[in-house]
Amino acid sequence: MQQIAVSHVIHCMIFFLAAQLVLSQSDGTILKRSAHQFAPYSQIPGIQRYATEKEQSGVLADKRFALERLVYSSGGLQVVAYLYHPVEKAESKYPVIIFNRGGYRDTNISLYATMFHRLAAAGFVIVAPMLRGSEGAPGEDEVGGADLQDVLSASRLAAQLDYADTSNLFLYGESRGGMMTYQAIREGFPARAAAVVGAYTDQAALLDGQPQLKQLTDKLWAREKPDEALQRRSARRWPEKISIPILIQHGAADQSVNPLQSIQMAGKLQELHRPYQLVVYDDDGHVLTRNREQRDSAVIAWFRIHMLRTGMAVPK
Repeated sequence: MQQIAVSHVIHCMIFFLAAQLVLSQSDGTILKRSAHQFAPYSQIPGIQRYATEKEQSGVLADKRFALERLVYSSGGLQVVAYLYHPVEKAESKYPVIIFNRGGYRDTNISLYATMFHRLAAAGFVIVAPMLRGSEGAPGEDEVGGADLQDVLSASRLAAQLDYADTSNLFLYGESRGGMMTYQAIREGFPARAAAVVGAYTDQAALLDGQPQLKQLTDKLWAREKPDEALQRRSARRWPEKISIPILIQHGAADQSVNPLQSIQMAGKLQELHRPYQLVVYDDDGHVLTRNREQRDSAVIAWFRIHMLRTGMAVPK
């Protein structure tokens, strides 16, 4: 594996108000809460990119952690999120990762079981919004439109967990979820740092040569002006609004999102002297299958570097 790494350590917290979504008092309120289970390996389409059967079985057998399905309020809708956390309470609280999944509608949460397990074993609580239009929730997933509200509301959801340290909130996004992560930063999400994997930062470039995807987005964004729809979903057009430290990871052999999207984004942040780190993995694909443990280890290390030191708990 070859890595290209560039980093800055200047950290300045600036919240930008342009096109900001406004949360209501009820947003983030947990309405329902139930125990849930990750699915067995054989029942998860596409799991080979994320885990081996042995890895998945190990997560299912580890009773130190629990998965819950939550229904919470966001923008007047009842939407779903998953919560993965240690079973036993610790003397100190756990920092929280808001994980933004990839894909469009009804992404199987079990794909991320091994990722969540690695993060939780390192002492983090994970909240994963599924977004409106998924998991039977009302509303339309606009892939970076009104559904962004569901990510922003997740900070208030986390505040209701008595074992969660909301002074240490972090954002982690994969692919489309990386685009959502960039937008959440732009809207002032109170994260101390962020990480993205295989994220796209130029929506127009992503759609170029993908007529089926463009047909879908044209339908989803019919109420938006075309350039404005591309603008809001393209972090390369507003790099000055990325004001917290961000770890950018990408596979050099990514066939879904050109790695140049991350490289060029890093170049914009470099010009602005913004805090970031870029890691490009030689001969790996969209979700960094071959380097999945290194991928998450890098995220854990990045978040720990930028954590407000309040006595981080680690599950036993």
